[in-house]
Amino acid sequence: MKIILILSLLLLTVGCGKKTQQNFLISDNERIYNINYDYKEDSPENIADIIFGVENFPKTFNPFKARTYTENLLVASLYSTLFLVDPKTEIPQPNLVKRYEISGDGLNYRLEILDNIRFSDGSTLSVKDIKKSFLLLESYLKNTELYNSFYIQNKTLNFKEIDEYNFELSIDVPNSNLLYALSKFPILKEKEIEDIKSYEDFIVSWSKNNIPTGSGPFVIESISKKNIALTRNPNYFKKNKNNIQYPYSDKIFLKTYENKNKMIIDFTNMECDLIKISCNEDFSNLYKYFENKEFVKIISTGFCENKIIVTYNCMNGYKNDMEDSALRGRISDIIARSLKNRYTILDTMMDDKKNEPSYYDKFKDINYDGYIEDGNMKNLSLNLVAFEENEDVKKIAQDIKKALLTEEFSINLELYPFYRFVEKIYYEKDFDIALINYKFNNSLEDFYSLFSKSDFTFYPFFDNSADLETINELLDNLLRTNKKEKQDRIKKRILELISKNQQFKPIFAEKNYYFINKNIDNFFIAKDSDYINLETIERIFKYK
Repeated sequence: MKIILILSLLLLTVGCGKKTQQNFLISDNERIYNINYDYKEDSPENIADIIFGVENFPKTFNPFKARTYTENLLVASLYSTLFLVDPKTEIPQPNLVKRYEISGDGLNYRLEILDNIRFSDGSTLSVKDIKKSFLLLESYLKNTELYNSFYIQNKTLNFKEIDEYNFELSIDVPNSNLLYALSKFPILKEKEIEDIKSYEDFIVSWSKNNIPTGSGPFVIESISKKNIALTRNPNYFKKNKNNIQYPYSDKIFLKTYENKNKMIIDFTNMECDLIKISCNEDFSNLYKYFENKEFVKIISTGFCENKIIVTYNCMNGYKNDMEDSALRGRISDIIARSLKNRYTILDTMMDDKKNEPSYYDKFKDINYDGYIEDGNMKNLSLNLVAFEENEDVKKIAQDIKKALLTEEFSINLELYPFYRFVEKIYYEKDFDIALINYKFNNSLEDFYSLFSKSDFTFYPFFDNSADLETINELLDNLLRTNKKEKQDRIKKRILELISKNQQFKPIFAEKNYYFINKNIDNFFIAKDSDYINLETIERIFKYK
C-alpha cells in the first residue's frame, strides 16, 4: 500500500523553488520550505548543541522494541544497521557493508562488512555480532514487525559465517525487501545478547540503567527524568569526503514533554530548536505566530505512518448498492471534495461539481423527499461503520456523515468496539462504508502486508477474482526483482487494479511539518516519512 500513498505523495509534496541558504528550497508558500536533498554542507564551523523537542519519554530502551517517534530517534542515534535507506531515492544503500553481491536467482546474498567498525566501548564489530543479532529473529523477535520484514514469501533465512568480515544469507524464495529489512535491523554485541536468557530478560534487562552497546554516531551521556543527553561517539566509523568524522554535532539533547502544548510553548520561547507538528490546529496557530519571524523555518516533510482508508462493501457474493462502481465513485468524490480543506487526502479528487461524470445523474432525489434514490426509485440508505477506540477515525466518520447528508444521502453512522467492528465488516458484512486505520512506512513489506499480514485482510474487498490472481502474480514479481524501474512499473500496475473500481478511496493522512531554528542545517527527512533518519543524525548541526 506504500505505493498507493507514494504516487499521491509525489503529487502533493513535489515542489521546487529557488535555492535558499542551507539545504532548503522555497515552496509555493514562501514561509514553508522543502528539503533540497542535493545540497550538503560538509565543512561545518562554529557548531552549537541542538535541543530536540519530543513528546513522551521513551517507554523502552530495547532497540528491537522501539515504536514511538522518540524511541526510533534513539535507535537511529545509538545503533548501526547493515544498510540505510537513502532519504532522496528511498533505496537501501550500504552502511556497515563494504560490498555485497546478490545471486542471479535472488536467493543468495554475499556481504562483506567494513573492517574499521567499533562499538562505542572501542571493541570491534565482527560477523559474530551480526550472527548473534540475527539469531534473535528465530527466538524473541519471532512474528514481530521486524521478523515479518525478513520473511514475506520466503520461509527460510539462513546465515553462514565465512570469516570475521564476510557472511552469506540464503533464502528459499526471492525477497527484494531484504535490504529494506537490513536497513532497520540494529546490530548489537554478541556478549550482551548471550546474557539474555529468557523472554523476560529480553523485555526488562535492556533499560535506561542497562542500555545495550551500539556502534551508532552517538552514545548516551546522561538520562534525567525528562531529558536525554547524547554525545558524539568517538569510535564512530564514518567520515565525509573531507575526512571529517561524523556526526557533525558534538551533542544532541532530547527534551521530552508530557503533552504537545508544553512542547509548543517551549519552542515559542526558543527553549528547544526543533519540533514536529501535524497539519492541524496546532500547525495553523504556530504558522500564524511565526509567519513574520525569520528566526524559525517551517519545513514540509512526510506523512504520519497511520492512514485512514475509506472502504466500500462490494464483496464477492454479497449483493448491495455498493456493487455499483458509479455510486462508489460519487461517494468518494463527495467525501474528498467536502473534507479536503480539513484533512490531508492522498487521492485524486474532483474540485468542481460541474466536472462530475454524466452517469452521476442517476443518483438524484427523484421523489423530492429530501434523499437520493437510484434509477429504480429505491431510497439509498447507507450504513457507515467505524471503531470507537480511535478518536481520529471517529471524527472523520462524523464529518463524512455530515458531508453525505448535505448531498441528500440517507446515511446512518455506527461506532463499535474494535472486535465488534471486525465482526461487522468481515463476518456479517453488514455495512456500506467502513473506515479502516492502517500503518504504512517505507518498505516493500508494508505494501505486501496490506494484502496478507495486516490487521485487515484486504482480499475480501475485491469482487473480481481475475484481479486477485493478477495482483498475486504481480506481488510475487515485485518481491523477485531488485530493479527499481521494474518495481515501480509493477507497483503502478497494482495501483491501477486496486483503484479502478474505487473500492479504497479516499485515503486520509496526517501531514507533518518541522519547525526548526533557522541556524540548523543538513536536515534530510525522507519524502514519505516523518522520522529523523541516519543521514540527518550524522550531518545535522546548528550554527552558533
